[in-house]
Amino acid sequence: MKIGLIDVDGHNFPNLCLMKISAYHKARGDTVEWYDSNKFYDLVYMSRVFTDTYSKDYEGNIKAYHVIKGGTGYGLDNKLPDAIEHTPGTEAFEDVGIDILSGKRIDLDILEYIPDIKGNPQAMEVIAELVAKLPEMEIDGHMSEEFEAKVWEKRMPDLTPAEQLAVEIDRFTYDYDTALYHDNSQSMTENVSELAEALKQRDTHDIAMWLADVVTEGTELEETKKAMELLEKLTDYKPLAKIEEMEEQNYNMVDNVLNNGAGEKAQKEENKKEQERPAARISLKARLAEKKALVSGQGKDHAEQENAKKNQREM
Repeated sequence: MKIGLIDVDGHNFPNLCLMKISAYHKARGDTVEWYDSNKFYDLVYMSRVFTDTYSKDYEGNIKAYHVIKGGTGYGLDNKLPDAIEHTPGTEAFEDVGIDILSGKRIDLDILEYIPDIKGNPQAMEVIAELVAKLPEMEIDGHMSEEFEAKVWEKRMPDLTPAEQLAVEIDRFTYDYDTALYHDNSQSMTENVSELAEALKQRDTHDIAMWLADVVTEGTELEETKKAMELLEKLTDYKPLAKIEEMEEQNYNMVDNVLNNGAGEKAQKEENKKEQERPAARISLKARLAEKKALVSGQGKDHAEQENAKKNQREM
């Protein structure tokens, strides 16, 4: 038989159902290939994961004696025939088949019990694509560091410029100083969200200063080039000029006295709230600020030590 396969979603990565179908028919001696509209087939399989919201159904004419459609994109009441689903030489309950989509949730917990899928790079690639395409879905379970990074990589084309830059800064921080990155107790998703918000608010001083230090150290050419590239991109999110900040903070000035004490009072209230606030997880942005302060402090201490030595020699 001549078998044609159609991945309706049009993704350029392996489709698990089509892989099983291909293996089954090749074992029978059939010819299996991606569907070619210029050819005629005995049987064509169409696999679809997403509904019209994310990908349209195949609209071309199918030249075949028989066409079989399957996948959640065509409904939840279809599945592969047992002859294809079942792996020869194993018990039926050993067949690997899971539904990780349920309502508005994606169940990643179940992967812990199915090593055949969790340990299969091609299968995890498909799942990462699914998570990336459905950002509004809630995740049940833990995303590994590698898996989460792959999800964000796949989301990049659909992100806003600020979000894309936030992802780039997050990944650069990870590659440049993994220990610093792991001192931060947030996930990549939390880091990206915080960095993107900082960019939108033009609160970029700490980030820019840290990147400038990386450029100054210049230990690795590629790292220096990347830091300079990120600094260039940060120019679109420069903080407001100091005078503008002062004007905004002192908009209620009525007698030529800045803030009329309102700023001082507000600061005291904020300090009190900060003291009463429970300890929060330290963010990546805060870690970068700490790193910058530490480097500056070390430089100051070093300069003071050198001056002391010089004075002793002169005496």
